[in-house]
Amino acid sequence: MSWAEIIRTGLEAVRSHRLRSGLTMLGILIGVAAVILTVGLGEGAQDKVRGQINALGSNLLIVAPGSTTTNGVRGGFGSASTLTRADADALTSHVVAPDIRAVAPTTSRSAALT
Repeated sequence: MSWAEIIRTGLEAVRSHRLRSGLTMLGILIGVAAVILTVGLGEGAQDKVRGQINALGSNLLIVAPGSTTTNGVRGGFGSASTLTRADADALTSHVVAPDIRAVAPTTSRSAALT
């Protein structure tokens, strides 16, 4: 079979089955549009998150305690109480840590309410 015959046979098939050919083209167009929209939304969300992280600044450092294990059950991140107020005070000293401009100590606690 030559290329001319292949093209002629294909065009005849498209012409004789117009509804099927039209629905196939519509399906392909919808699929391509869906992929383009999904990729675009993903890229946009990624750029927004990246912008929010960059807005924090590259000189921000968060120090948090690790987790604890009690009776074989591991607590979540920050559940250990290994950091104290004295640690935060030590970080404010320009002699101990000359590159640190500011320290903002925080605390959190969880409890069951009945």
